[in-house]
Amino acid sequence: MHMQDMAAFVQALAGPDAVPGGGGAAALCGALAAALGSMAANLTVNKKTGEAQQQLISAIERLGGLCTDLYAGIEADAQAFLPLSKAYGLPRKTDEEKAERARIMESALNKAVQPPLEILELCVQTADILDALADTVGKLVVSDVGCAAALCRGALKSAALNVYINTNAMKDRAAAQALENRARACVEQGCAKCESVYQKVEAIVCPS
Repeated sequence: MHMQDMAAFVQALAGPDAVPGGGGAAALCGALAAALGSMAANLTVNKKTGEAQQQLISAIERLGGLCTDLYAGIEADAQAFLPLSKAYGLPRKTDEEKAERARIMESALNKAVQPPLEILELCVQTADILDALADTVGKLVVSDVGCAAALCRGALKSAALNVYINTNAMKDRAAAQALENRARACVEQGCAKCESVYQKVEAIVCPS
């Protein structure tokens, strides 16, 4: 994202439209987390040899893919919300209209929930890599890994809320519960890892 694109995104986020919204912001936070982790690894990789260097090379490659996928989540989230926004505006005066609106709404809700779920899963993968990086990158860039972990935790929490706002409106409660369980599992696993990374980094940069 160029600086002009970033400025436009932030301006749009602050505006009166519902898109971009929390899901897009979560995706961007996740992408920033992956990018920061990659930067720390890139600044360390040539100072290592053997297995440590290979691990960093692998981390850079994996984080690059995660960053790309998370960044794509900004647009994916926006596109998935469009059918839902249209569904909210459907007429519901007659029983037939109400039934049709409910059917379309349920389908739209199921579509809208997919991007934040994917963001969650991508962030869990990012958190796992950051955990390894905290032990391998140079001390001058380990703070960036901690920053990445903090951003990743924010992305996880934010994406989860964007799952729950959709599942809360679903009529199929069994399907909604299954989606919520997937989201909660990601949040618990990912946030625990992010907090561990953050604490580890904080102990290094502020040992007192």
